Amino acid sequence: MKSLSNIVIVERVLVINKGNKLIYEPIEGFIHLQRNGSYSFLLIHIEIDDHSNITRSLFISPNHLIFLANNTELQNAIFASQLHSGDHVKYVYKNEIILGKIRNIYLTIEEVYYAPLTPSDTIIIDNVLV
Repeated sequence: MKSLSNIVIVERVLVINKGNKLIYEPIEGFIHLQRNGSYSFLLIHIEIDDHSNITRSLFISPNHLIFLANNTELQNAIFASQLHSGDHVKYVYKNEIILGKIRNIYLTIEEVYYAPLTPSDTIIIDNVLV
């Protein structure tokens, strides 16, 4: 998996399309591309449903959109700052789309800030649909 800091425009990244399928789309540009500074981010611990011993981490800015999910479909996108413990998100695990349950959310500071754009307006970051 490639770091966002190494991805360039037109490079293809994993997304979930409107049909809820995993596909690759090109990066069309960046809303934010800051390589130096101090930026508030959220560190979100996600437990993979049906795999309660597996917890993953997502670093995301409070103002980035993330999709809530239930068992059958995507729900509305909300700002990451509106997430709560117990919310569910779409998670990619072994090339399947499953639910991940938010366990904890912490505020952290990061030195870089990237927000890429794709044709579907989605991207998989740290295995989570954002």
